[in-house]
Amino acid sequence: KGVFPVPQVLPGQSAPVEVLVGSVPTGAEIHLTIRWRLAHATRFAPKEFEVAWDQVSLARGKARRPKVQKLPRAQIEDCGQVWHLSAGGTQLKFDRSSGLLTSFASHGTEILAASPRLALWRAATDNDGIRLWSGQGGKALGRWLALGLQNPLTRRLIRHRIFREGGTAGVFLEQEIKLTGSSKKIRHLEKWHLAPDGIIRVENEVHLPAPEFADLPRIGIRWDLAPGFDGLSYFGRGPWENYSDRKSSAMLARYESTVADTYVDYVMPQEHGHHTDVRRVRLSDPASRIFVEFCGEPVLEFNATHFTAEDLFAARHTTDLMRRPETILYLDAAHRGLGTHSCGPDVLPSYRLASGVHRFAWTIASGIG
Repeated sequence: KGVFPVPQVLPGQSAPVEVLVGSVPTGAEIHLTIRWRLAHATRFAPKEFEVAWDQVSLARGKARRPKVQKLPRAQIEDCGQVWHLSAGGTQLKFDRSSGLLTSFASHGTEILAASPRLALWRAATDNDGIRLWSGQGGKALGRWLALGLQNPLTRRLIRHRIFREGGTAGVFLEQEIKLTGSSKKIRHLEKWHLAPDGIIRVENEVHLPAPEFADLPRIGIRWDLAPGFDGLSYFGRGPWENYSDRKSSAMLARYESTVADTYVDYVMPQEHGHHTDVRRVRLSDPASRIFVEFCGEPVLEFNATHFTAEDLFAARHTTDLMRRPETILYLDAAHRGLGTHSCGPDVLPSYRLASGVHRFAWTIASGIG
């Protein structure tokens, strides 16, 4: 932190300014944030009023995990209908017939309220289409409804297996996903790794056939967390909601809040509270002091809420919403931009989600703290 002098610069001109930041630690991610404040009071604002800010990336190193030494390898138990993985206070249970993760516990406390699942739908924004008005067929919402994205995805397990890689225990899953409105099939491959220190790494590979799946709302995973996980902290863009085509006003920083505080009270309930360029997001239960933290490789997008996308889309007024005790966390590898199609152009092509193969991964840490 510090203050540096700025020379007098006339309109349309520039001048160099030296900012001393000191040494940059090896492997660290460093950003310099500069806030431009008035040196003197003006007729429109007092002295020290912040007129603008800039943020410059100085180093984008990759954080290194410490090497795990002399820890017993992760355990795998084949209990017939259930595969049980455990290490470092983390316990995972997979249903063998469905391949679903049915339990994720940290130090004996259950974190899940329901199994994680592929998420492609969002509660349509007014820019996606006006729900209570006809003539929306040419908009994104019309295409999504024709595709059946608003309906639950049907899932079929193709193959699965357990494996070991050194001290790590793992589960591989290949699933076939179908929509009610399409005969096309989506392939979703997952590879779960549980390391000896209890850290989980999940690799995802989603195959979206063209042309039906060329412009989806999101590609990610929905996590239903047990009631109580309302504490929220993250390192990403904030503090207000932001999207791929609407994030220049959101500063990259560390933020602390609650899941309840991320709710945006739109007149028509819709997608809200999204965050981009997120390095890590942590949810915690103040009562049990259990936390779960997701780290992107390198980044992810998320929104945490007490409403599902289906809850929001079904509601016509805010009074129709019933807050869930669970925390619904959408972790996205990609999320469609907002555009201005309620009264202007749709989302630019560069902010739409293409069909093809999408690969993404993140690590998950949990514990007491």
